[in-house]
Amino acid sequence: MSEHPQRLRIGEGRISGYLSVFLAVISLGAVICFHFPEYLTTPEFRVHYPVDRLRWVLLACLVLAFCFALTSLLLGGRSKLGLTGVLISALAILLGGNTVEIHDFDQSIASISLDWLLVDSLVLSAIFIPIELFLPKRCEQTKFHLEWKTDLVYFAIGHLLVQYTAVVIKAPAETAFGGLGLANTQSTVADLPFLVALPLAMLAADLFQYGAHRAFHSNRLLWRFHSVHHSIRTVDWLAGSRLHLVDILVTRGFSYIPLYVLGFSMP
Repeated sequence: MSEHPQRLRIGEGRISGYLSVFLAVISLGAVICFHFPEYLTTPEFRVHYPVDRLRWVLLACLVLAFCFALTSLLLGGRSKLGLTGVLISALAILLGGNTVEIHDFDQSIASISLDWLLVDSLVLSAIFIPIELFLPKRCEQTKFHLEWKTDLVYFAIGHLLVQYTAVVIKAPAETAFGGLGLANTQSTVADLPFLVALPLAMLAADLFQYGAHRAFHSNRLLWRFHSVHHSIRTVDWLAGSRLHLVDILVTRGFSYIPLYVLGFSMP
């Protein structure tokens, strides 16, 4: 890679090629999750999944991966990207595609949140990549800048370990605040309509996250961990995930505490 990679331009075949590979990887990961849910999915999320809709999303990703691969080949002859997208998609189909049956299973003691990584990657990419492509703040900045691989690793680690953060914080929070006599308050909060509870939960969590963020800036010891986040030179939507593991645990921990204490329902 050159020192200053060129920005992707529409019509060259590279954008469609990368989209093909991205969607193919998402599809393959989803198929593997269907095969091994006890090891690769988050139990708290899994019980609320609309499985039939997810199968349609997976099918759409596979179809789009093939379409983008063909577009890449037609526009710019990007054989490596296009063929890579086709091969990964074909592997996903050979492993069952969107028709994989989920059999009864026992939840593994140790698991990672690959499902959350895939879902969030797909949703955030659908929101931010078009914005950065068509309405860029820095017209010369490419998506594949010199730091994107580093940011991607941080993004993946933060998502794969999301359930461990919850586990680490939930038990201490319930133990420390369980005797405050908040049973009535917790019952009321748990019964709130979803459209009321959601913004209240976001507000409570964000206020505590703000407090944790201020602490990381004002405390020298904590700043050593948080400075990783401010080592970013090329800013995009993915760069915000560059966080030290200690930063992730503490910040998420403070964000979860009010949710547990006030009694917001798990769904």
